[in-house]
Amino acid sequence: MDVRNALESTGVPLLALDVSLRVRAFTPAMVELFELGGDVYGRPIEAVSSYLHYDELAEDCRDVLRTLQRQERDVSNSRTGCPFRVCAMPCYTAAGEVGGVTLTFTNIGAITRLETSLLESQERLRLLASVTPSFLFTTNPEMAWNYVNPRFYEFTGMAESSALGQGWLTAIHPNDLARTKAGWAEASASDGEFELEFRLRTAAGAWSWFLGRASVKRDRYGIIIGWYGSFANVHKRHRAEERQQLLLNELQHRVKNILAVVRSVLTRTLDTTSNLEEFGAHFNGRFSAISRTQGVLARTPDGLVDLEELVSEELYAQGVAQGDQVTIEGPSISLTDRTAQTLGLAIHELTTNALKFGALAVRGGTISVNWHVLSHREDKHLVLEWQEKGVEIIDLLPEQVGFGRELIEKGLPYELQAQTTLVFRSGGVWCRIELPLAAPATNESFTIAAT
Repeated sequence: MDVRNALESTGVPLLALDVSLRVRAFTPAMVELFELGGDVYGRPIEAVSSYLHYDELAEDCRDVLRTLQRQERDVSNSRTGCPFRVCAMPCYTAAGEVGGVTLTFTNIGAITRLETSLLESQERLRLLASVTPSFLFTTNPEMAWNYVNPRFYEFTGMAESSALGQGWLTAIHPNDLARTKAGWAEASASDGEFELEFRLRTAAGAWSWFLGRASVKRDRYGIIIGWYGSFANVHKRHRAEERQQLLLNELQHRVKNILAVVRSVLTRTLDTTSNLEEFGAHFNGRFSAISRTQGVLARTPDGLVDLEELVSEELYAQGVAQGDQVTIEGPSISLTDRTAQTLGLAIHELTTNALKFGALAVRGGTISVNWHVLSHREDKHLVLEWQEKGVEIIDLLPEQVGFGRELIEKGLPYELQAQTTLVFRSGGVWCRIELPLAAPATNESFTIAAT
């Protein structure tokens, strides 16, 4: 009576069969799965209608009686679609003999939904780990990896699973390894947040900068049980920062050189002018020539100046364009900023002199500016010639040595290792400038001494 009461009070679907697979007992919850009534006792289970998709029920029970081992099978309710897990196991009499089979029916709908959700979640994580450009990993408390996504193997060329454990440390640049370990130890001892930049070896053997981040996982007692982290490629940012620093250094170098040139021009202009008005005119022209060269430099990202553009800009700024009076001819030549700055100032002085006293000051005067490249063994030299014609009156032996003449005869040789010739001859000025196209040996800016 106590057993029957216990069966009737339980909410678990349970069915008991004898050794002939006839119904001996069942709990009230079984009526949701089988058509059970008062007259079902003693009937073969195969004669009892079921709402389950379970044609193998009798066969499973016979297997239990034959093997005395439990059997499990997942089935579903044909009316509701709800899944059940059926467990069939042998039952024994008080004498220890096999008395039949007991079946329990467990609603596994919640479990199935949980398992499905877990599988879907795992698939989402797998897809995310496969498409993300970063390296995702998990570790034990000692930094030994127990998982890393495939991106790491693709990038480093390491064999599958070779990064697990401490293997991933072999991909870190030797110069960065000690501080990486130290950073991790510091994070472990403090707030459990690791963040550090270091280099990893690529599959091709190069080195690339990465930003590593990881957060600690602790148990309920605060003990570290692992880490979750990622490595993000920041190599392009590093290169941009290096490039920015180079540009800053270059800017500082250029400013220093320009200031030295301006200081020299200012000093020499003061020494060679007799009044403020004359000084203003000369200095303004020379300063404008410096500014024009810097303007040309600003338009070229590589910091080089085209020689033809440099000459044309200077002549055009003085109101002179190519045509019947001026010809410009020569191959394409790129000059460094330093060479362009000094040579541009020399072109300005030649142009200014031509406007005041030379070919541009008389009717019928002409100027030819041409250049070519000479090869001296492995070195290449630029040869530029400035030739004026049509000047009837010219001082062949000028006594005064002005800024322009001193710049060409002394400044260019010092600054650019140039060989220069400046001749005042019948018909106009002729100037020849030959300079190496390679970078000059000195890093100093020229200074024209006062005479």
